[in-house]
Amino acid sequence: MDDVWNAICGLKRGKSDAYGRLSSDHFIFTCKDLSVYLSLVLSALLIYGHVPSDVLVSRLIPIPKGKNTNITDSINYHAIALSSVFANVFDVIFLQKFNDKLCISVMQYGFKQRHSTTMYYGVQRNTCLLYQ
Repeated sequence: MDDVWNAICGLKRGKSDAYGRLSSDHFIFTCKDLSVYLSLVLSALLIYGHVPSDVLVSRLIPIPKGKNTNITDSINYHAIALSSVFANVFDVIFLQKFNDKLCISVMQYGFKQRHSTTMYYGVQRNTCLLYQ
């Protein structure tokens, strides 16, 4: 229950889910009792190994790469994925619990905290980097 509440408190405000029906604000501005029920739901998902499709849905949103780019050319866009708020809460809990055990591929080096893609060139290709 405390893990769920801490994860809810760590959500960014104003983020909507893939369907646009729920936002992180619905969870952030609720009473702490929600964490009890949400912890029961997340525990059941882990125990029974079944996750409803609504939790797994993501929506890709195209974002222009810069201010002065040609927006008529699809190569000038990158996409972000909007996932369900439930999945975001689970992700935060998972990362808090297992962050020190996770490895990141060198192909994802630019997504590591406090790192950029330009730092990749000093790393060997087949090494496992601890996600920090």
